[in-house]
Amino acid sequence: MSTAFVDDLDGYLAALVERGSPIDAHLQPGLDPAEVRRALGDVGLDAPDEAIELWSWRNGTPGGAWGGPDLFWETTDLLPVQECVQLWQELQAVADADQPGVGWREFADAGELFPGPRHFLPFLVLDVREVMFLDCGPGEHRGALWFGTSSEAPCLVFDDLVEAVHAARWCVDTGLWRIDAAGRLECDRDVVPGPGDRDHPPWRTI
Repeated sequence: MSTAFVDDLDGYLAALVERGSPIDAHLQPGLDPAEVRRALGDVGLDAPDEAIELWSWRNGTPGGAWGGPDLFWETTDLLPVQECVQLWQELQAVADADQPGVGWREFADAGELFPGPRHFLPFLVLDVREVMFLDCGPGEHRGALWFGTSSEAPCLVFDDLVEAVHAARWCVDTGLWRIDAAGRLECDRDVVPGPGDRDHPPWRTI
């Protein structure tokens, strides 16, 4: 498979490896697109095309949800699609029992992983304070991403996976994210873009 998005992913991976990341040795080979669609479709999730391309490119890092090597995104790993679906299924009981007016900050304060709406698939997860969801709901605009960093911090929102990967590449290229001595991605708090920086990645906060 070769698409513009896959080229973006290859470029991001190359940028990480060039800076000393061992990520390429941890990512599993990609799956057949039909297998990815089946894994998501079997639980009623209709993922955008970029999601199919993502797991067809590489099928994540096994066991990355809890205590993985933190290689793909700052503090988190890309989960295999099967682990994403398993975690999504575990969260549905929580979502079904959710109380009106209880949002992600309340879940984080309680030490629990926010389930998100039913059509939100968690795919980058560290702990209850670090989770990114992929919108797999109906409609044309289905690729929005939602990233919660803590109960105090805002969420970062991207229009789609392409925009998120562009932002991640920007973080690596500018040095905002760097590879630490253990090969993990970490944030350099001294590298902070100003609000007038025209090259700032296109994320928004809520």
